[in-house]
Amino acid sequence: MEEAIHSGEMEGAYVSEEFRRDAELYVNGDIGIEELGNRTMRRWNIDKPEESKDAHDRSASLSPQDAKIGKP
Repeated sequence: MEEAIHSGEMEGAYVSEEFRRDAELYVNGDIGIEELGNRTMRRWNIDKPEESKDAHDRSASLSPQDAKIGKP
């Protein structure tokens, strides 16, 4: 995770202390990837568009192999 954060910073991205704490929780297995995303979106006041939720719901029903190649 540190390398990913460093890479982002080298490209000019801002990485908050709050995100760093959440990322550490994720790396330690204390929260899942969905919770990490939810916390980040809440922090930046980003609403989840319904179409993204629908796309996520559809992809959840795919087999891992189909999900990798984008097949329905």
